[in-house]
Amino acid sequence: MYRGIGCSIPNEHGQSLGNILAPVDLAKHVWKLGNSEAYFVEQNNFAESFFSDDDYERGIDGADLQKRLHKNTYYTIFVDLQGYPSDQFTAITTYEDFLKSDCEIVILLTDCTYFNFYCKNPQLIEKLYNHAKAQQFDDLQYLTEENDGRTKWSVW
Repeated sequence: MYRGIGCSIPNEHGQSLGNILAPVDLAKHVWKLGNSEAYFVEQNNFAESFFSDDDYERGIDGADLQKRLHKNTYYTIFVDLQGYPSDQFTAITTYEDFLKSDCEIVILLTDCTYFNFYCKNPQLIEKLYNHAKAQQFDDLQYLTEENDGRTKWSVW
């Protein structure tokens, strides 16, 4: 059984996270934001933080997140996002926690390039895998119990 996918995305400013997540309807979820560091980029310089204090406190509306990821230039360093059907969030630190929760998707980006996508929907995992393959993202693999070395879900 596939837990999700892992790959490397380009370490550059632009819309890399939005590009890899293009097949995912982010608007269907409310997103709990964990430890994350990302910045809008203006004239090749870091500008304000991509995530606000409000995002950490209340979560991010899916339509707003989708718009941010596809309409702006930004640079992502660390990202921890958990997609829920409503704004009722729970603490998730392991894959087992994820399976027991209402959370449907977990997105983890570490050190600007290492992308992991966990999902309870096998069709969405397959769709995202095929998209990443077509986009020729490096180090693409399905995440399984055998090859997923993550013991804690943290990007720090």
